[in-house]
Amino acid sequence: MHMADWIARLDDFIRISGHDILTHAGRVSHEQAEEHAHAQYEQYDSQRRTLAASDTDFDQAVKRITDTEADKSKSPRRRTRKRQENEPARDE
Repeated sequence: MHMADWIARLDDFIRISGHDILTHAGRVSHEQAEEHAHAQYEQYDSQRRTLAASDTDFDQAVKRITDTEADKSKSPRRRTRKRQENEPARDE
């Protein structure tokens, strides 16, 4: 297949999917497209940083579990009463 064949095949695919094919260079300059792309990325990056800085539900759950485990290891374990040596064992 040559490049012209691929172009025709892609054009057909675009037409089948219900979209128009751009037959000219368009109205947006390269610089305008880059400015728009950079502005969109800045907006995305700002949102991403805000979310990264905040604790997610997962992070909060992990912290809660870790804190609970740490509290368990710090508190003394409850001991069961041992039979006193002078107390006879019960026969059941």
